[in-house]
Amino acid sequence: MHPVDELAQLRVQIRRLKAREAELRAQFLSGNAPPISNRHRVEIVRQRRPAFVKDKLPEHVLNDPWYWETRETQVVKVVDLARRGGGWAEVDSVLET
Repeated sequence: MHPVDELAQLRVQIRRLKAREAELRAQFLSGNAPPISNRHRVEIVRQRRPAFVKDKLPEHVLNDPWYWETRETQVVKVVDLARRGGGWAEVDSVLET
């Protein structure tokens, strides 16, 4: 299998797995799924962490270019060449590397 095709296939599988994980997570959080099996146990733990609230900064700080910088990342996109009547269609959402 060509590496591009393998990457596209993996991203489809990852999306499917993440969707299933979200369904199961919702069931555990709502109490609609038993949290213990013969091999594993689900524990729901609350975690706290500090969070920076950018919206509370004064406008003069938010609008001052001295506090801003441009960052660059590389993005790997997978495009299905057969879709949209021979046009280019993205197979996946943009994932940063």
